[in-house]
Amino acid sequence: MLIAIAALLVLSGSHACEPLAKAQVRCGVPKLVLDGAAIPSRPSEAIRGEFPWHAALYHENGGSFRYCCGGSLISERFVLTAGHCAVNQNNGYQLATRRVKVRLGGHELNVGDGCVQEVGVRKIHVHEGFSENDRKHDLALIELSEAVVYTQRVLPICVDLSDSEDSNFYRQYGKVPGWGYTELDAVSDWLRMTELPIVNYTTCLASNPGVFAETISEGMFCAGYANGTSVCNGDSGGGLVTFRRDHWVLRGVVSFTSLREGELTLCDSEDYAGFTKVRFYRKWLKKILSEEEQVDTPKDSGEDEQLGPCGERKINKRSLIVNGVRSYAGEWPWHVAIYEFEGRSKRYICGGTLVSDQFVMTAAHCLVDENRQQRTGTIV
Repeated sequence: MLIAIAALLVLSGSHACEPLAKAQVRCGVPKLVLDGAAIPSRPSEAIRGEFPWHAALYHENGGSFRYCCGGSLISERFVLTAGHCAVNQNNGYQLATRRVKVRLGGHELNVGDGCVQEVGVRKIHVHEGFSENDRKHDLALIELSEAVVYTQRVLPICVDLSDSEDSNFYRQYGKVPGWGYTELDAVSDWLRMTELPIVNYTTCLASNPGVFAETISEGMFCAGYANGTSVCNGDSGGGLVTFRRDHWVLRGVVSFTSLREGELTLCDSEDYAGFTKVRFYRKWLKKILSEEEQVDTPKDSGEDEQLGPCGERKINKRSLIVNGVRSYAGEWPWHVAIYEFEGRSKRYICGGTLVSDQFVMTAAHCLVDENRQQRTGTIV
């Protein structure tokens, strides 16, 4: 079990909100921790100020903002989160910056105090390889509209951007904070945390080949237990951090979980979870963080579009057709259904593929009847 020994720096609540001098700021070093506190073996409430880099991302939908995902503050102006936390899951378009806000320094999810800093968004940088149809490259950098003020409650996490590989990576435990679903299948009102072991690819694959054989790529890793201790809905985008000598380092970003048996939206907490491996994307991160010029961002999908389920990226482990897996709504936008009219009703006969705005390609036998005559009255 990993136990972090840190200096006891418990100050009064009012001091926790005051700006820190630059010399007092070190990445990955919380100012409010318990000396030698043992990490709990199951999800539990975090210590106030234990994860000063953890951010809450809110999406605007229908005129109001609601909690969507977690994130990690890596500098005064940047928060790292999951790519799927920065797109509209109804259509895959990148969210408009005005529809996202970031809260830092909070402990209660929807209760503010003098320590909470709420910041707008200037730019959203979603990894160019990310797609809602794929699990790869699930990473986004949120560029804040203004620099945050470092306090005991708001501090950055260290990010390993070195070229040297960590030989002990798969023998470590990491902490993951979040406001995601609890055992009651509801978002937590208080920031909670859990400790998860990082699992090697072979162990991860053997645990659930139907999920991980097609989802875990080079830039990802698994973590968790098979005992109900895991991340869940609402934890997406949050960071998995490990302890190195005297500070914490961001190693992964919560990406996906498998689905609970018989459920279409709830996570399976008795399975491993998939994380985006931060160090794998060090070149991408360095490029964005070092850029000073304006960069173009993809066009958002409109002024008043409705957003899809927020921060959900779950993989169904049940096959609904032979050797197949459940697809997402909108995952195959070119796939069409061909029906034949029978009186006032219609009957599904075949699938097809949209190849232009006027043509659909399908099999020839789909358009002839049992007498080899061309079908009439078919619709797509």
